[in-house]
Amino acid sequence: MSPPTTVDAYVEAAERSGYVMGDDDVPVSLHPVSIDRDQGDVLRRTVLTEGAERTLETGMANGISTLYLCDGLQRNGLTGPRHVVLDPQQADQYHCAGLRAVRTLGLAGLVDFRPRDSSLELPRLVDEGRSIDLAFVDGDHRFQGVFADLHYLDRLVRLGGLVLVDDYDLPAVRDAIAYFTANLGWILEEVVHRIAVLRRPHRTCTPPWDAYVPFQAVTAAPSAAG
Repeated sequence: MSPPTTVDAYVEAAERSGYVMGDDDVPVSLHPVSIDRDQGDVLRRTVLTEGAERTLETGMANGISTLYLCDGLQRNGLTGPRHVVLDPQQADQYHCAGLRAVRTLGLAGLVDFRPRDSSLELPRLVDEGRSIDLAFVDGDHRFQGVFADLHYLDRLVRLGGLVLVDDYDLPAVRDAIAYFTANLGWILEEVVHRIAVLRRPHRTCTPPWDAYVPFQAVTAAPSAAG
């Protein structure tokens, strides 16, 4: 049987089997880390509707989210290393299954892979003067990890750009997001299939040094399907 040649066919086959293959031919389970097809559709559709040209992702794992994001970039007619991926555990924990997936689907040319922790690599990207249209946060789900990612993305994602955060159902994720909506003008547009869709303000938001809004008081937008 020929290998799948489209992202949808690849993900459907992976979900049927429950795993993907690492570079060393070790099977890597999809669960519990992988996004599902509904979430993948959210990522791809958002890249398309936003007309995103430069994207970033924290946490590659088995590569399913990377495939959907890159598929959106490709459908936007883009080439070259447009999608920055940060994952320090890609080799040790996931046997490079994500990197194998993007090669298998012919999407490797879109990926700028960096095997470092996001708390270390995102500041480097800021120093490089990068500008990102859309970011997907799905790495460390502890409060401090999500908060650090969002802190640096507030400098990397362009004004009016989007940050999508997986697992909004987790209290640590919700609390980290709430600081940015309460204090830095981020807008929680919707929550769909457990992915929070956040938009950076269209104008720079720099509160006074002593300003602080308790973020527990922020009310999230109603959840959409999922």
